[in-house]
Amino acid sequence: MDGESGSYTAYCQAADTLIARFHGYSGCGSYTASFTTSEPDYANDVEPNGSTSTIKEIFKEGDEWTGHLGHTGVGVGTDSDDYFYVISPRDGNVVLSATYEEGLYGRIYLYNKNGGLIGYSAWLDGESGSYTAYCQAADTLIARLHGLNGCGSYTASFTTPELDNANDVEPNGSIATIKETFEEGVEWTGHLGHSGIDVGTDAYDYFYIISPRDGNVTFSATFDEGLNGDIVLFNKNGTRYATTNLNATDGLSGSTTAYCQLADTLVARTYRSSGCGSYTASFTTLGLDNANDVEPNGTIASIKQTFEEGVEWTGHLGYSGAGFATDSYDYFYIISPRDGDVVFSATFDESLNGDIVLFNKNGNRYTTVQLNATNGHSGSTTAYCQAADTLVARTYQSSGCGSYTASFSTTSLDFENDLEPNNTMATAIR
Repeated sequence: MDGESGSYTAYCQAADTLIARFHGYSGCGSYTASFTTSEPDYANDVEPNGSTSTIKEIFKEGDEWTGHLGHTGVGVGTDSDDYFYVISPRDGNVVLSATYEEGLYGRIYLYNKNGGLIGYSAWLDGESGSYTAYCQAADTLIARLHGLNGCGSYTASFTTPELDNANDVEPNGSIATIKETFEEGVEWTGHLGHSGIDVGTDAYDYFYIISPRDGNVTFSATFDEGLNGDIVLFNKNGTRYATTNLNATDGLSGSTTAYCQLADTLVARTYRSSGCGSYTASFTTLGLDNANDVEPNGTIASIKQTFEEGVEWTGHLGYSGAGFATDSYDYFYIISPRDGDVVFSATFDESLNGDIVLFNKNGNRYTTVQLNATNGHSGSTTAYCQAADTLVARTYQSSGCGSYTASFSTTSLDFENDLEPNNTMATAIR
């Protein structure tokens, strides 16, 4: 300066004591002097916070915080990193956003709460940007704001967008830890694929479902886009029945069916093979055409029902469940009211194959007729020349399952019967 005014700017200085020097190279005179430190756009963060072990501030979703990076001072060095805890309140993708002041160049990072790196953004050069940590369980994470060169202030915030459907009750990753039980027609929701330090990755959700009737149990679900896996049905003892894949290739909505199930409690499982998201699920048990018989009645000794001529009865065959053998036999007493030929008739559902049989009341077999896809699902069998008596009618399942209707009739003879007994001269009717 030669008899004039001038200035010097020391860039990127931390708040500190500096030394100003005034130098005269030639001549002499007096001078006036002053200094100013320009205000950054945003307030500073609480220092020191340059490592995970020195974090000072914790932020919730929706909070906006500010800080400075790149300023240098004797004893403090250059403030290149600011670390903060952020509390993500729900499962989902955590989006960390920041705006760097012009002159500040760096990037932003997310870590798990133990300091494991999740990922980082592209470089920010005096601009706004964000980084998304996908498939995170509700948890505390660490946000790091980094300045590589230059200096300036910043604003930062984070959000965890809500999933389409509410979460299930955790932990429920095994049959032993099932928390929820659902009835037919109830829709439930859950999340899969989200990871956290304390919980690992939530890959499995198990639920009890109560099937209210014999039939085919159909378990249905719809996965969010981004969630891939399958749905499975088990019996309540953990034996697997049926599986359907749900993914971008096979479709994100689908169902799986356990056939020929007794009214019972089953286990429904949703599984994540990749990605993450929420889902909806429900189940139905298809009603049969005809009501069930009174069980157990799988032997003559366990017969529960007796029918008269002209009465139609119904039953089910072929259904099984955990702890129950397949219901292959139904026995009934029928009371034939007169001498004649006893005709036992039945109609099976299309999905049921087997036969119908008549026995005398002591268990001696008379006649059998097959009812199936080959021979037809309706038919009758006849026990000829029967005295008025109690007989045994049996329906049998050889394959498949379903319901049936049954009835019997006794043919009428042309003439009325004589008075019995009269089969000896001593008992002759006079």
